[in-house]
Amino acid sequence: MRICFANLNTIYVFSIEGKFYRSNGNVIPSVLIQRLWEMFEEWENGEGEGVPNSGTPGETSNSNAYVYLRSCLEQNLARFPKEDHEAVRSAFNCMMNYCQMHNGGFLESAPRTREFGPDSHWQLPGGNLKIPAGFGNVLSALKDNFWNERRLRLGREVTRITWDGYEIRIRCTNDEEYLAEHVILTVSLGCLRKWAEQGTLKPQMPETKLEAIRSIEFGKANKVFLFWDTPFWEEGSGSIKLAWTDQEYDIKSPKEWYKRIFGFDEVLNNRNVLVGWISGNEAEVMESLLDDDIIETCTQLIRQFLGNPAIPRPSKIIRSNWCSNPFTLGSYSYRGFQTTSRHHQQLSEPMYQALFPRILFAGEATSTHHNSTMHGARDSAFREVKRLLEYYDPGE
Repeated sequence: MRICFANLNTIYVFSIEGKFYRSNGNVIPSVLIQRLWEMFEEWENGEGEGVPNSGTPGETSNSNAYVYLRSCLEQNLARFPKEDHEAVRSAFNCMMNYCQMHNGGFLESAPRTREFGPDSHWQLPGGNLKIPAGFGNVLSALKDNFWNERRLRLGREVTRITWDGYEIRIRCTNDEEYLAEHVILTVSLGCLRKWAEQGTLKPQMPETKLEAIRSIEFGKANKVFLFWDTPFWEEGSGSIKLAWTDQEYDIKSPKEWYKRIFGFDEVLNNRNVLVGWISGNEAEVMESLLDDDIIETCTQLIRQFLGNPAIPRPSKIIRSNWCSNPFTLGSYSYRGFQTTSRHHQQLSEPMYQALFPRILFAGEATSTHHNSTMHGARDSAFREVKRLLEYYDPGE
């Protein structure tokens, strides 16, 4: 289920990786997974046989993404042999967890929108890529080219931004204060919501921007990295996808938070590490747990689905806490029933003094067609820098 193209610096990854295991330890045949995955991708794009009609291209149906995708499965289940239906349903549940993770965290609050409509989220050609040295290597390169204590200040938490006349004052928790003519804000949508409530920005953001902040949804997702002293898997075969039955898939209490982990994957250039992915409210529940509780739960999951009670416990974990982290307060944005591309555009609009752009906004949520992505965040920063350059030199 994985196709890779590699060069010296990057590895491009297409499709969903690894084997699909059921809770009884059985592996779902790859031929079923391949066929269902191709259909699932078509359903995500509003294509394929038996897809419920959503109206004209770009029109959002009344059903949410969760209901829509389950309807697609029911209308296409007869295309599989009857004896495979339970396995197909289990694999589909794993794909739903996978889809929810990549969407942002809540399929129930996301509309079913035709991908080729005018409000669509655009996919870049070429697929996803992994950076062998890790993304920190990209940030290090930027820092090395930019580092200067007078130009780049780290470890400062901004508590207030005020502007009056031609002077912007940026106040930090250490009582430092910085003066500027322009400020580019790259904080998350979660932080912007908090800033709007607390009045961190003075004067307050205009109503159009506050409307955008309210209308764009902000997801909940997390990762947990599991470390073993010695890996129990053969290199290249450690990816484990968790395929719950329909009865198992339903979550009856917060104690079943682990049912929204869609799987565990190998981590590039980290031979003894697997990473688990979790989304929704269950991602936030995981943040409240002790490391040892998470280790025990993940160990039992892997033992159960691989049918091997002898698999050792991880020696440690590292996990994200994006929901409770005060500098993110969530994971990444996604479109809800009240969200349109207009809201992303409104969020990206600067706050002007006359025609002078004072406060500018960047970040993934300000990207009209690439929200929730790293490249959307990156491009938004270039967009705002270009805006300033063109203001000072319109001919460039």
